[in-house]
Amino acid sequence: MDALIARAGRSAVAAPELVAYRPGRRAVLRVACTHGYLWVKVVRPSRVERVVEAHRVCSEAGIPVPALLMWSPDGVIVCETADGRPAAETEWRADALLDEVDELRLRLASVRTERPVRGIRSRLDWYASRLGRAAVDAAGDARAVAEIDALVERARRGIAAAVDRAPLVPVHGDLHFGQLFLGDAGRIAGVIDVDTLGLGDRAEDPAAFLGHAIASALLTESELALRVWELADAAAERWGSDPWSHR
Repeated sequence: MDALIARAGRSAVAAPELVAYRPGRRAVLRVACTHGYLWVKVVRPSRVERVVEAHRVCSEAGIPVPALLMWSPDGVIVCETADGRPAAETEWRADALLDEVDELRLRLASVRTERPVRGIRSRLDWYASRLGRAAVDAAGDARAVAEIDALVERARRGIAAAVDRAPLVPVHGDLHFGQLFLGDAGRIAGVIDVDTLGLGDRAEDPAAFLGHAIASALLTESELALRVWELADAAAERWGSDPWSHR
């Protein structure tokens, strides 16, 4: 790691910290340097080109992504820290933050990409099976299980018909408030993890944002949970009735 960081023109001052790890998929390390932090991603070699391209086209569209300093076809990517502070560590109003997210979605829609996103369109059966199993576990009796199975299948067919009709637009692919860094006056100053960028349904990003907000609120045991619930409620009110439109 010392040699890698030196190639980027920096000097590490502490051992790297592993902040994310998905076996067989990727690892993310944070390295404290003499002038701030650098981030090192280790991904499948087949993913490197996509990650680099995503950062390039986002930057060209005016989206504030962290600068990539160097990368290797072997699967190693080194980038700067995003500008601003993590949204989870700053004060924001739900409506104001969602205004910023909508502005970001408009910018994303102008990105030039032809790669498909790995979203609901390609994973609908997987989502339906997971929902079915979770609902069955919660139900308990055979009659409820049959009713839930029928409900999940109707929902699957309805969603399939809707996404087949929906036009494809560039989307982040994994958008949630944990990917956002805020600057002055609560404006979005940095967006991370654009690795998932691609063509998908307009509903992908609002749905991901809402789902992550609900999950975060359920898993958080602090005052932040109340604010995130407010964010989830505001997101559902704003996007729930018409998720395919930009506002």
